[in-house]
Amino acid sequence: MNEPIRIIIESIPKNKASLIEIINSFLTPMIAIITIYIAYQQWRVNYKKIKIDLSDRRLKAFREIEQYILLIIRNGNIEVEQCHSFFNAMRIEGAIFKKNDQKYIKYLYEKGIELWEIHTRLYDRNGNAINMDKTKQRSKDTNSVAELLKWFNQQSTAISDKFKRYFEI
Repeated sequence: MNEPIRIIIESIPKNKASLIEIINSFLTPMIAIITIYIAYQQWRVNYKKIKIDLSDRRLKAFREIEQYILLIIRNGNIEVEQCHSFFNAMRIEGAIFKKNDQKYIKYLYEKGIELWEIHTRLYDRNGNAINMDKTKQRSKDTNSVAELLKWFNQQSTAISDKFKRYFEI
């Protein structure tokens, strides 16, 4: 009976672990946990910064789209150079939008070119009416211009809804 107790007592280590040794054994996992937490926080901050930077670029592009549409509505026409300038700016900045929205931006450009082409059939460089003898074609072109301007006017309100998802942070 005494034998099992003696074995148990002898199996107990003579040197008890000091408080410092116990703390040291928990220190490495604690440092790992803190490091993982800091890395996660840095990732979150960088992710939000990227979203904000992208949102700023998209807002700039959105403003250019808005200005393009308002220019057409205000003037009732657009010059081909302005269309190309818009298209070049959107070719660079438009890449930050989804494919469907990139197609929409290209469609805006194409409609602007269409408006310019019709306008050049109706007026010369000085704004004087031409082709007055071709009343049937002129009437058709005038109706086309009116339809395009109506379409651009609708787009001036529709673009806010179309692009608002990009500005939610």
